[in-house]
Amino acid sequence: MRLGVNNLDDIAVLSEARRVELLPAFRRLHRLEVQGAPSTKGKSAPLAILNLLRCCPVLSALRFNLATENQNDAPKKEGVPDTRNPQKEIQVAALLGPSHHFQCLRSSLRRVRLRFRVEKSDCLGVKLMKFFAENAMVLKEMRIDGGDEKLSEHMNPKTEKWNSKRRKLGATSFVVLPLKR
Repeated sequence: MRLGVNNLDDIAVLSEARRVELLPAFRRLHRLEVQGAPSTKGKSAPLAILNLLRCCPVLSALRFNLATENQNDAPKKEGVPDTRNPQKEIQVAALLGPSHHFQCLRSSLRRVRLRFRVEKSDCLGVKLMKFFAENAMVLKEMRIDGGDEKLSEHMNPKTEKWNSKRRKLGATSFVVLPLKR
């Protein structure tokens, strides 16, 4: 299934009732491709992504294209610091519901593909890489395109560290490979 979202903020909802209304459960969905831009002013892209994960309990392949053309369409305010903290947003969003809502992370998500633009070392794409590395327990392969061809090579030492931690938890090891353009 392919899902096009103009802005990930559109599906970032806290209310269970509103989430069910916007995103029904896709109980047999094995492959999901999402194309959408995180808002330059909003803080809810991680929540939107977690909402999608909750809806797809048997998801085995996930592809995100966060490097869409409209990503930079919103005007940037000069002199206003960017106070977003994607890792904290993901952690807060993950605490919103019991872990069984993320069944695909525990038992079926094996392949993740991420396309994003590396703006700085703590951009959403990099945080998502870490999130899936730490939480997708049967992950085998992560393909990435951060706009920098050497990003996957740069991630190899981190991958070894993540795999070491994962083995202690009984999770599978995974590899990070470049995503072909």
